Amino acid sequence: MSEFFVFILFPVYIGLRSKSDAIYMINDIGAYSSHYPEWYIDTPRWIRKLFGIHKASIPRFFYYKLIFSIVLMILGPVYIIVFWIFDCNPKVEGIIILIHVCLGLIDSTASDIAYKIIQK
Repeated sequence: MSEFFVFILFPVYIGLRSKSDAIYMINDIGAYSSHYPEWYIDTPRWIRKLFGIHKASIPRFFYYKLIFSIVLMILGPVYIIVFWIFDCNPKVEGIIILIHVCLGLIDSTASDIAYKIIQK
């Protein structure tokens, strides 16, 4: 039973961390930088409402980061289904957790690099 809590709480935590990082970086950079408008995208209204963003134009990478945070949170129930399909195999559990940790590390590393590039 504890595996199911891991599969729900861990993806939600990483997804919320990704979302909060993106919103912090969007607010810190501001609406315009030296790369405006080539690296900026107009966000749809549903994204602005869902994440509480007040700016219509945000850097393209942070838009993708917000979408990726939704995907990271949705992966929790997908992991439970995969875990059930493979009869609760501990090796599958380890692989699933490793995949999600790697996705979280890639997300945070890429966002740090993009944040430093956009700040210039």
